[in-house]
Amino acid sequence: MMPPPSRRLPRPAATLAVTGRPAAGAAPPPSHAATILLVEDDPEIRALFAGFLRHAGFKVVTAADGAEALAALEGHSRLDLLITDVVLPHVSGPALAAAIRARQPDLRILYVSGYPVDTEPAAEDAPATVHASKPLTRSALLDHVTALLGAAPSDFL
Repeated sequence: MMPPPSRRLPRPAATLAVTGRPAAGAAPPPSHAATILLVEDDPEIRALFAGFLRHAGFKVVTAADGAEALAALEGHSRLDLLITDVVLPHVSGPALAAAIRARQPDLRILYVSGYPVDTEPAAEDAPATVHASKPLTRSALLDHVTALLGAAPSDFL
């Protein structure tokens, strides 16, 4: 006797959010999206965060380290937000942020780290700089991003 044919079940919405592809019937992304530079040396975390951000309608440029991030900037005249790991190969996240802020002083920055975050941004950087600890959920990441950009989360979801 043959086993019954296998049936493919639809992927759950949570999985679709991870891949960055919207579920059927999902609201379209906003017509104007902020440009975010995402710098993360772990390729799985970089892909996950980029998917979350793109699904929310943001334009995302990704880089694996500081040198790659600086090279990626050549094609973009202005960034709205830098999301960077604190510890990166070659150039640290704070050094990268300083280099970009030299060109764009009003740049908003979200530092993420797998290490405990026990420092607050310098007074002159707040509220344009936020420190967050990994792991970050999709909603926590988007809450930080929308707060830094001065928009309500519903503007991008």
